[in-house]
Amino acid sequence: MGHFSEEKQGVLYTAASYLLWGVLPLFWKLLEARPALEILAHRIIWSFAFMIILLAATAVPLLYFAKGAKRVSMTMLGFLQYISPTISLLLGVFLFGEPFTRAHLYAFSCIWTALIVFSVVQIKQAPGQKKWKRSSLKA
Repeated sequence: MGHFSEEKQGVLYTAASYLLWGVLPLFWKLLEARPALEILAHRIIWSFAFMIILLAATAVPLLYFAKGAKRVSMTMLGFLQYISPTISLLLGVFLFGEPFTRAHLYAFSCIWTALIVFSVVQIKQAPGQKKWKRSSLKA
């Protein structure tokens, strides 16, 4: 639907929703022969199955993040926390055509300038100076 104007897309989506609402009673008519308890059981079972799938889709990346966070320094972990929103911003702008305003540009520039300055300072840090280790942060 990318070649239609936004107004035409709105009309098509609205027509599709009305069509679905119009067809839905026919679907329920087909299920009339089924007992209500059977329909309820299907809804519970399939909702549970989809919930498990969505839970796994959410938990697996979080578990990988926790496992990876144990293996990198706090500085690197903090830096990596800016990568994901940056990728989301870039995908939104370039893939989905979201507007990129001056405010976005200003915020994006400030964040990445600060990260570059911080990184340069960390790299130039005196080699003899003791760096914090993860074990020293444990209580």
